Amino acid sequence: MSRAPRSEWCRAPCVPPLPTSRLPPSPRSRRAGPPRSSATADSAGVAYSTHSEAAKQLTVQPATIASLQLPAGNYALGAKEQVDTFSNADIIDCDLVAGTDKDSSFVQGGAGHQSQIVTNSLVHTFTTPGTATLTCNTFGIGSISQVRVTAVTVGSIVSQPGP
Repeated sequence: MSRAPRSEWCRAPCVPPLPTSRLPPSPRSRRAGPPRSSATADSAGVAYSTHSEAAKQLTVQPATIASLQLPAGNYALGAKEQVDTFSNADIIDCDLVAGTDKDSSFVQGGAGHQSQIVTNSLVHTFTTPGTATLTCNTFGIGSISQVRVTAVTVGSIVSQPGP
C-alpha cells in the first residue's frame, strides 16, 4: 500500500491517517433492516422509559414508586425523582433495583421545606424478561414527584471495582 507524501498528511501533532480498510463503516453504509422485535433487547440503542409527575406521600415502609418491564438484555438504568422534605429530621431513601443489583440514594432535609433532585443509576443483565423498580421511603415526613425511570440497552457490561 502506498502512502501520500508526509507533507500532505502531517500536521501538528503528526499522526498518519488510518488506511480506509481499517475504518469502521459509516452509519450510511450500515444495512437498514426491519425494526427489532420488542421481545428481545439484543442490541444497543433501544430505550425504555416511564414517567409520572404526580406527588405521592412517603411512609416508613418502602413503596414502589415506578417500575419498568424489560425484555432480556444488557441495560444501563437511571432514575430521577424530586423529593420534598419539611425539616432537618426528614430523610428520604430511594433504591433503584434490577434483579440482585441495587443503587441507593438518600437526602436529608434542611430547615423548613426543601425540594431536591435524587438520582440513581446501575447496570444489569436480564437473562429473561424482568422488572426495574424504584422504591422509596422516609424517616420523617416527605413526598416524591416528577419521577422518571429509563433503561437503555447496551451491547455489553463491564463492571470495574471502585476505589
